[in-house]
Amino acid sequence: MHEFPEIRVRPVNDVSAQPMPAENTLMRKEQERLRDIAKIIDCKPGTMLYAQGDPATYVYLVADGILRINHCDETGHRQILAFRVPGDFCGIPQDRQYFNSAEAVSKATIYRFDWDQMQQVFLGETHLQQVLLGKILHDYRQAQIRISSLGQQNTCQRLASFILDFIAIPEFFETERGFLTIPVNRFDLADYLGTRPESTARAFAKLEELGLIRRITARKIVILDKAGLRMLNRTPRHHSGRERSKPSFQPIAEPVAQHEFEPVHAK
Repeated sequence: MHEFPEIRVRPVNDVSAQPMPAENTLMRKEQERLRDIAKIIDCKPGTMLYAQGDPATYVYLVADGILRINHCDETGHRQILAFRVPGDFCGIPQDRQYFNSAEAVSKATIYRFDWDQMQQVFLGETHLQQVLLGKILHDYRQAQIRISSLGQQNTCQRLASFILDFIAIPEFFETERGFLTIPVNRFDLADYLGTRPESTARAFAKLEELGLIRRITARKIVILDKAGLRMLNRTPRHHSGRERSKPSFQPIAEPVAQHEFEPVHAK
């Protein structure tokens, strides 16, 4: 577990560039100040930190593990809006209520802050205000990118985008061996990508067929071609109007159904 809280933001770069790891934006004295007012809680997988519509008393900062941020519509349909990883905030209230729900996907260590107390600390620290605003704007920008991808990318491209995002998180990616641990199950991943588990499994199979990844287990893959993943991620899904030159990766038709994330050749 981290000794002090970290608020991390990834530098902005083009999707074609090498994924950049997130950087801690807090000075040491600010980390110490937040540590003084934090309560550290350990969560088991499935622990709900807060529920949509509940009165908002606390905000949370992830130290270790991963949280899923869910929102349910009027029909009860769940959409996973984001995964929160170490260095991420969640639970900032809207009109004194939680707009979404947050649950632990894995074992997680969380810093919990009383929202009123935290606001008092931030009011007295100009740099902390800038850090919080910067983090909120960063998350807002990431949400816009995600909305755009859901409307403009096919399932393989969305999966490639997810993989590229997690390559930049040291807790899940072994740089030397190129191993990426998928920290969520197939149902959560499909919900996040806006598709069905069967379509997600087919997308994994297609990325493997293209030589971009190799599946080791249901939750671990080897990244074979980062540049190829980035190229696929930025390839237009549609060609409108006049004929254009063909990109290196064409929009991908859905292949035959494949279950789970298991290797294609497994029997």
